Amino acid sequence: TTLFRSFEEQCRLYDDWGIPPVTEQVEDLARYVASGGMVLKAVCGGCIIGAVRGMIETGTCHVGRLFVVPQWQGNGVGRRLVAALEEELRQCDVYSIFTGERSERNLSLYIRQGYAPTGRRAPARAPGSPGNYDLVWLEKPNPWPAILKCAGRYPAR
Repeated sequence: TTLFRSFEEQCRLYDDWGIPPVTEQVEDLARYVASGGMVLKAVCGGCIIGAVRGMIETGTCHVGRLFVVPQWQGNGVGRRLVAALEEELRQCDVYSIFTGERSERNLSLYIRQGYAPTGRRAPARAPGSPGNYDLVWLEKPNPWPAILKCAGRYPAR
């Protein structure tokens, strides 16, 4: 499927075919949306070529599950999806995202978009299971309050 192909590189990189984006069920996504989560998708020619999700909890917008199908990677789809989600969920104080420590492309994308590493932690795994890697957490202060304040000073004519 499209989703699996999008995360296949990550599965290979970590030798872990049980990462949550691959094992998640449709019911899990429905619960996420029902609990206040937002999902944005990028579509071209009637096909979903990427998506991202986010949810605000206690002032933090947790950004996650960003994917772009392989043939569209490197064309700015991921960057535009994250920017669109940040604009849609601009009532938070900070944006937070994480990725695996070996995911250099993801880390580079997030850092280019203003996210800064804030810490690491190992994923919760049963002893002996795949997943011997750290997750890198990154955050970015929300620029929207300052943007809106400035825009209010200079109304459009």
